Amino acid sequence: MLEKIFLEAENEAAELLIEYPETVNIEFDCSVDDKVTVATRLLYGENEKYDKITNIRNIEKAKIYYLNHFVRTNEIYDKEMNFNSDGYNAQKRRIMEQILVVKKVEYLNNIIEEYQDSNETNNNEKIDWLGQPSQLAYLILQLIEKKYIESPGNRQQDRKSQRKIARLIYDCFSIKDLKGEKETTFDNFYKEFYSNSLTSAAQERFRIKENI
Repeated sequence: MLEKIFLEAENEAAELLIEYPETVNIEFDCSVDDKVTVATRLLYGENEKYDKITNIRNIEKAKIYYLNHFVRTNEIYDKEMNFNSDGYNAQKRRIMEQILVVKKVEYLNNIIEEYQDSNETNNNEKIDWLGQPSQLAYLILQLIEKKYIESPGNRQQDRKSQRKIARLIYDCFSIKDLKGEKETTFDNFYKEFYSNSLTSAAQERFRIKENI
């Protein structure tokens, strides 16, 4: 009977888990927070439901607990050994809910790990810029001026928008300093956006026709 009730509980939990990813996606869509924050919040809620006394994660000890519980409470079989289907279903549901909590926690932990790994990869990987910082900055300014890139503001008047663009580019590219020995600082790269050091002759090589 013990193996039967656990098997049925596991099967029911597996069926309910099929719909859980869609539920999580709805939570993602309805929240203004990032996915890791949402998943962490859901994870906290599921952990609150976990019964540490029965401790279903340790399945063998959990079975011993429930066996002793069944004998002690007579919820499934009374003292005359009459089967109580309502008691059986109630206990099966209790076990199923704990198994489902464990499965949901595993699913949410996987989501969090995947996004954290993805963010770590994205933060560490950059495109190597083989030219000078001034060349990249001037090239970006040309693309904005010739309307190939939409600027978040007027590059001639809005220093804040220039800084924002410079930060986006700096975070995407590995840009060496003039000696080519180490990565240039953001402040040095940003200066090239409002006071570009390329000579007029060098700028001519980067001239771009306007996007019509």
